[in-house]
Amino acid sequence: MTPEAPAGDGETAGARELRVGSKPWAVAVDSEADRIYVANEGDNTVSVLDGKSGSVTHTIDVGRGPSAIAVNPVTARVYVANLLSDTVSVIDGDSLSVLATVVVGKAPWDIAIDSDVNRVYVTNSDSDSVSVIDAGDSSIVATFIVEGTPRGVAVDPNTHLLYVTSADKRIDIVSVVDPSSGEILNTIPTGEAPWDVAVDPGRGVIYTADSEDETVTVIDGTTGEVLDTVTVGLGPVSLVVDLESGWVYVANSFEDTVSVIDGETRDVVGTLCTGGRPWDIDINPTTGRMYVANAGGNSVSVFDNASAHDSADGPEC
Repeated sequence: MTPEAPAGDGETAGARELRVGSKPWAVAVDSEADRIYVANEGDNTVSVLDGKSGSVTHTIDVGRGPSAIAVNPVTARVYVANLLSDTVSVIDGDSLSVLATVVVGKAPWDIAIDSDVNRVYVTNSDSDSVSVIDAGDSSIVATFIVEGTPRGVAVDPNTHLLYVTSADKRIDIVSVVDPSSGEILNTIPTGEAPWDVAVDPGRGVIYTADSEDETVTVIDGTTGEVLDTVTVGLGPVSLVVDLESGWVYVANSFEDTVSVIDGETRDVVGTLCTGGRPWDIDINPTTGRMYVANAGGNSVSVFDNASAHDSADGPEC
């Protein structure tokens, strides 16, 4: 059954717009609770949205410049990377209060969780490093070096390998890292300025959002071979994979759109309109809804994922 769009505060073509805090940079879904967490970089808060009503139920104070957010689906704890505080805030998803503040490297940029091994991984863009947090006691258990201003990070839940993008003027790569040792197993060239990375573990494919090339690089997760380069919109800074269909959704921050890629054919099959400056994107696999954090619009765009598949041309902007 296709879920109905939740009530909200306004509309963009094909989407419902929900108002949140100032400069929402990141969004993460807790599918079990049908709850959406939005990191607001402009006012140092996290907005908590009810997935059914679309309303903001809580606002939580965190560190300065929250830039990334992730949910541990096993413990329901939420981890927020605070870019300007060099910390990670740990939020209890039951009480919606901050349990701990963890000091990491300089300018933490992105965050990923491997719930099977109870580890949280944080890229530190000004330290050229990744901090490893024990999700049990919120302690730092390791720090390892990754070359060239690490940005995006993703974990393959099957292999437990990390994929870390590096984006500066010297280097544009994704590093494959064994987090148990910190050893870099491979470095794979991408397009220019890869800001984000996503894993499709079932199909063994890695995707990077190449922000200055207007492309997505498609990589074989087993061999490290670059399989394809897909042209998308202007300023792709974030992407997410629908693990059921294999479709890939790419937030294009300079043209207020999401490109829809068929993961099998690697063709762009649709373009969806968002609010201003879409900066991050996530999907609730249970309800099929997709959420886009609009940093320039102080809003979250909500799409029904199934309806996106049916809109080959996308709505008019």
